Amino acid sequence: MIIQDRLKGRATAPVRKDISADFPLRGFLICEACGYPLTACWARGRSGKKNPYYLCQHRGCSDKGKSIPREELEQLFGDLLKKLVPTQQTFQLAENMFKAAWEERRLTVLSEKKEWLAKAKRLEKNIDSLIERLVQTSDERIQAAYEKRLAELHQERAIAEEAAASVALPDQSYEEMFEHAMVFLSNPYKIWENGQLQTK
Repeated sequence: MIIQDRLKGRATAPVRKDISADFPLRGFLICEACGYPLTACWARGRSGKKNPYYLCQHRGCSDKGKSIPREELEQLFGDLLKKLVPTQQTFQLAENMFKAAWEERRLTVLSEKKEWLAKAKRLEKNIDSLIERLVQTSDERIQAAYEKRLAELHQERAIAEEAAASVALPDQSYEEMFEHAMVFLSNPYKIWENGQLQTK
C-alpha cells in the first residue's frame, strides 16, 4: 500500500467526504497493486472482537480483500511524518511565500474595491445629471424615457455599491490565517498525533 506517493503528490486517490474519526486516512491511501483507493472497515475476529482494517476492494486487483490493520498502517504514516521536518531555510521560504501571497491578495482586494466605488460614483453623477434634465423638460415621452433610465442607473449603482461592500479581506489577520499552516510545516507529526479529525 502506498503512502509515500500521496505525500509526494504522485497518487491519484480522491479525498473522500465520508472520512471518519475511525479511519482518518481513508481517501489518502491507494493500493500498491492496482493504484485504486483503499477502503476501510471493522471486521469481527474469531474472538468476536471487532478490529479496524484498511483494504482494497477493487475488482480484478491481485490484493483484493487483503487487509492491513489500521494501527500498522497509521503507525507507518506517522513514521513518515516524523521524517518531514523542514530545514530553517525551507521554513523561512514557506513563510515568505505565504506573506507574498497575502500581500498580493490584499492589493487585489483594495484594487477591486476601488474600482467598484469609482463606478458607483460615476453612476451617481449620471443620476444627478439625468435628474436635472428631467426637471427641465415638459415632454411626457422624454420624461418617461428619463425615468426609465433613472431606474436602471439606480439599480446599477446599487449593484456596484453591494459589490464594493462584499470585496473585503478576511476578518483574521495574516498571523491568524497562516498560524496553523506554519505550525503544520514545523511539525506535521504533532498535528497528526494530537489534532482533531478536521485538522488531520
